[in-house]
Amino acid sequence: MAEANELLKIEKDEFYRNYLEKTIKDISSVHGGYFSKDNSDKDDKIEQEINEILHDKELLLSLENPRRFIFSKWTLREGWDNPNVFQICKLRSSGSTTSKLQEVGRGLRLPVNEYMCRVKDRNFTLNYYVDFTEKDFVDSLVKEINDSSFKETVPSKFTQELKDKILSQYPELSSRTHHE
Repeated sequence: MAEANELLKIEKDEFYRNYLEKTIKDISSVHGGYFSKDNSDKDDKIEQEINEILHDKELLLSLENPRRFIFSKWTLREGWDNPNVFQICKLRSSGSTTSKLQEVGRGLRLPVNEYMCRVKDRNFTLNYYVDFTEKDFVDSLVKEINDSSFKETVPSKFTQELKDKILSQYPELSSRTHHE
């Protein structure tokens, strides 16, 4: 809370200032939880959080919504559809490789803005925190992704193939070039 108060003193962006003020006014609003195996008595506030987390993606993604942290036990395995997952912190190992891949896959989607449009112009990363028992899985996954990722090479000489590739991007030039 002290950190939010300090940031509020120096923050210039009005939208973020409003967010900080809402956070300070009601710190509990920035987090919610869903635990599917929880058989405790139902509480209206908890029911509202669960509905928002599982079913109301538009509300969850709204910039007006103060919620920034979601704590869950099984959501990543239950087909939860939220593309804006940037941190996954696992408290214990998942078991099968398929389960682990499904969990990671929840965070490897292109994020969306509050209008549900894909955001492609920023650098978003997934931080995946696991204990030592999943280190080999993470190392193997990172290697597999890096090995199969597109690797751009800088050509050492101008070839006909390179010329054709460039001209294919500019059809109006392509027709002129063939006549010259």
